[in-house]
Amino acid sequence: MMVRQSGVPIDKATTLVLNGLKERSAEDQKILDPVFRKIVELAYEEKQFSTNRERIDAAGNFEQTILKRCERRLPRS
Repeated sequence: MMVRQSGVPIDKATTLVLNGLKERSAEDQKILDPVFRKIVELAYEEKQFSTNRERIDAAGNFEQTILKRCERRLPRS
């Protein structure tokens, strides 16, 4: 989200995120690739702010939103 808030184009942000997967196993890459792509896509649906405070707040709010979405998908024990 901070990359998005900094004005980096979505294709560059996607490349940066997916490059981080190269150190993971092929199985992890297969699982995480679509998840990471979706997170980048969702970040770029959010408004881009102009001040550092707004950007930091937007990133924090986005993080909480993503965590909640992930928690809802976890199996209940």
